[in-house]
Amino acid sequence: MFHTSVLASSGNVVDFDRASFLMDCELLQASIAARDYERDHAPRWDCCGYGAQWVWEEYCELHLEKYDEYFIPDVDPAWDRPSVPVPAKPIDLGERPELNLRMPVWDRNGRLVAVYPSPLASGRRDRHQVRRSQRRKRFDTA
Repeated sequence: MFHTSVLASSGNVVDFDRASFLMDCELLQASIAARDYERDHAPRWDCCGYGAQWVWEEYCELHLEKYDEYFIPDVDPAWDRPSVPVPAKPIDLGERPELNLRMPVWDRNGRLVAVYPSPLASGRRDRHQVRRSQRRKRFDTA
């Protein structure tokens, strides 16, 4: 194939090889044949090249004509990214959800090394909260 990237109408750069798995084979062959015919017999004065970008635009036009809908990789910038999974049901963390917090630790390669309980879960308070409570006691007694 082309081993190149093309610019989609959404402004996204698309890898032609990855998107070609979603293409209709007949329309792709027709786009390549139309490119070859125009390049050899009737080149346009405003065409700067007959590469993958030309085939991409021709395919998207043919796709719209045949299926009456746009080719998804051409119009959706996130077509090749996984969607965020939605939880099946809300998670009940109880009355004090801060006690269920966990602090993950990753190494430089992005692997999970350990999961520690939150300082809130261990009963320790933030040192600033301790200082504030000590200040309040001082002002209350004075």
